[in-house]
Amino acid sequence: WNEFWGQWDFGSGNIRFGNIDGGHPSFNLVDWELWGGWAGTAPGYGSWGADDMIVLTLPLGPVSIQVAAIEPSTATATVATATDLDVDVPALEASVDFALGPLAFRVWGGMSSYTEAVTATNKEYDIDSSVVGLVINFASAPFVIGGTIWKSENGYQGDGYYVGTYPVGYDAAADVIIDSDNTGWAIGGAYFVNDMFTIAAGYGEEEQERDSTSGLAGGKDQGSGWYINLPIAIADGFTITPEYSVDDFDDQTPAGATAVQQGDITYFGARWEITF
Repeated sequence: WNEFWGQWDFGSGNIRFGNIDGGHPSFNLVDWELWGGWAGTAPGYGSWGADDMIVLTLPLGPVSIQVAAIEPSTATATVATATDLDVDVPALEASVDFALGPLAFRVWGGMSSYTEAVTATNKEYDIDSSVVGLVINFASAPFVIGGTIWKSENGYQGDGYYVGTYPVGYDAAADVIIDSDNTGWAIGGAYFVNDMFTIAAGYGEEEQERDSTSGLAGGKDQGSGWYINLPIAIADGFTITPEYSVDDFDDQTPAGATAVQQGDITYFGARWEITF
């Protein structure tokens, strides 16, 4: 993806606007994973690319506040007969950052809404999604460790959070939208051995659940993953990082049925990077 954005600074605050990668107030990776960044540790967490947005940052002493209006995603559209999608307001996100000694905290959340319309029957269906979360980071040389926990509804911003077997759905028999709940947590850390070697690792879990109705099957879908890598600084600006990671798709449990193991995927490789 490409980025194209500008920034206006006023006093201690600023406003950024344009197509920004990772500018979400809720985008706060706490790991060093190479394979997609949480693609293994917590599939879907923070997986956005660049989006059109306006981000306001206001430092207020020891506290920093961010508020953003973002191009909303309609990737969770679910009514098969819908002939139109109406987006009246942008997705909204906000975060508050503050520190207590070596501990850094971020409380964040987001919400988005759009409407699916069926012109033949003149009916409309609102798809509302949201997410809230907490990040805690601890840094004390030579260690850095961070953790996060979050809860989202209806796959906030489409693929930004875990979308498993039971996403937000449409019960055609009852003619209603059935919500889906996602929860997850992850932890990542690093130990800086010396100027040349670093050891980093992380682990995360998540779960998606949707209730069963008369016309739509529900159930629970779980996933987890872990990684370990070893960044090696060969020379100034030249780093090679071998990594081993596992995506475990864990169990899928249809309502009233026995859990089914979904297998896993193992990755091993290395990235080399030269910066000038």
